[in-house]
Amino acid sequence: MTGSSCIIPTVVPASVEEIKAVRERFPAASAIHIDVTDGVFAPKKTWTPPPGYKLPDAAQVLYEVHLMVDQPLAAGLAYAHAGARRMIGHVESFRHADAAQDIFMMWRGAGVKEIGLALKLDTLPKEVVPYADLVDFVHLMTIAEIGEQGKPFDERALERIARFHGQFPTLPMSIDGGVTEERIRALRDAGIARFCVGHALSMADDPAAAFDRLSSLCTATHST
Repeated sequence: MTGSSCIIPTVVPASVEEIKAVRERFPAASAIHIDVTDGVFAPKKTWTPPPGYKLPDAAQVLYEVHLMVDQPLAAGLAYAHAGARRMIGHVESFRHADAAQDIFMMWRGAGVKEIGLALKLDTLPKEVVPYADLVDFVHLMTIAEIGEQGKPFDERALERIARFHGQFPTLPMSIDGGVTEERIRALRDAGIARFCVGHALSMADDPAAAFDRLSSLCTATHST
């Protein structure tokens, strides 16, 4: 896989055609972020791969799936069988760490290579402690309302990221929500490794050029 690894275009798919469109729009992206919602944990209900379906170009691009759902096991398995290799489950949807460990094992058995733990904006970092040795990274929401693109970045997130990085310095962090060109340097300096970007790309006059600019900023700040 080639291309940027720190900027990940995001799609909230009502259909598989929307996933295909994002893949075609950003051929340089090494990963695509799929937001999955069930209408319970987060508003609306997104597309789910049917049995036997394979995500487009799954051998060339890494699909990561953000499960904003009340029952993450089945949804995660559906995407894993479709070729997703990075899975993100919400700490708020797991009953406890032992149950999560069982789910993670089933995801890995279906082909998942990396597992992340997502936290809503108001969930305390201490909630990660029982899961820290079970996951490969954490995924921090930087918007107050999840499940839809275009929500504004919440300024509380900067202090939260710094606090989290101080508590878990060796655990990589990705963020999701309100990422813009103006924010990337501060966020990277705070310890963010990957940025999931939806609205800033989809609403740009030239989405591919916006992706390139964000990737350059991400790489530049990473080297300082």
